[in-house]
Amino acid sequence: MVSTTDHPGSAPQTPLIAIVGPCASGKSSLARALRSQGFRVREIAQEHSLVPALWQHFAQPDVLIYLEVSFREALKRRPILQANPDWWDEQLRRLKHARRHAHIVVNTDAFSAEEVVQHVQASLPTSPRPPQRRARLQSRFRALLRRLGCCRFRRLRV
Repeated sequence: MVSTTDHPGSAPQTPLIAIVGPCASGKSSLARALRSQGFRVREIAQEHSLVPALWQHFAQPDVLIYLEVSFREALKRRPILQANPDWWDEQLRRLKHARRHAHIVVNTDAFSAEEVVQHVQASLPTSPRPPQRRARLQSRFRALLRRLGCCRFRRLRV
């Protein structure tokens, strides 16, 4: 596993988590829940890419989570999806490399979003930074940007 330290001598951070999976597998819900608890998370749209290792190049994650979902369940969750099994098979083909390298694999068919989050949290190697520390760091970062004259942004994500 990659070191969870940003710079030598600095305090350890939580690992960078990348989430991949087919459409409607629950990537956004899981990412939102983990971020709200202080984890560093990237959602990778690997299923839309022809580059098999996009997840490695884009995020270089410490932990790769693969969310599985059946075609039938995906259509229930998101009826606007293309109801074409060939399209679904193509997504799975594009995800094959990420699936093979995933640290955590969760089949989300029979679980609620909360249950998936609980399962993933139990499988993660470390807990996130305390939320108050994260909020303090965000506040300091925003203050620094204001001093540097970079305060035009309406919403800053740190």
